Amino acid sequence: RHSPPFYIINNNQMSGLDYELAKAIFNKAGITVKYDTKNPVFWKEILTQIESGEKDVIGEATDTKERENWALFSKAYRLDSQSVVTKSAQSNSFTNAVEFIKFIKMNKDLKIGIVDGVVYNSKEINDLIKNPGSTILITKNSHEQLMELLSSNIVDYIIIDTLLANQELANMNTVNNFNIININSTMPLHFMFSKKTVTQDTVDKVNLAIDASTKEIEDIMKKYYTY
Repeated sequence: RHSPPFYIINNNQMSGLDYELAKAIFNKAGITVKYDTKNPVFWKEILTQIESGEKDVIGEATDTKERENWALFSKAYRLDSQSVVTKSAQSNSFTNAVEFIKFIKMNKDLKIGIVDGVVYNSKEINDLIKNPGSTILITKNSHEQLMELLSSNIVDYIIIDTLLANQELANMNTVNNFNIININSTMPLHFMFSKKTVTQDTVDKVNLAIDASTKEIEDIMKKYYTY
């Protein structure tokens, strides 16, 4: 899928943070991976493809009990950090997910943008998505679509990967018009494999490769996390 800076597809060529990490790890595991650069899809559709066996593996995935019914997961290969982004004029002083949830529940007219199918780094945020009550949630297929909604004042806040937020705002040349609020929320990310097409032996090989790729992973991460 085309999801800069994690997966970038340009002229049927792949690059990006999670692509580079996957390439290093799978090469060390001795596993050949063919990347689908011609049929980019949104995250929710990727989950369906992994469940059905149409696709074998995707990175940047959260391990959940529900997904374990149809997927196998590697060890974590990196941590994900998420932030809340809003217009500067709407800046607030909350510093974690619990405070953010309390704030939006006290301000019921606020519209919150989320990505369909994403498991967020905070239990409190995921609980809100499952049971929003009177909270107004606007669901889109990608973080890029959420940034467009925020730019157009259609939503008041979006919950987004911190690295992606910094890059998107830099690309838009509008960093000064937005406020990125770190809510101190991190979660391990894994490779997610379809149970229909991949065996545990393959996952075990990938786990050994992750353990053996510490230096390569660190060097790749430093290239992208420059803020």
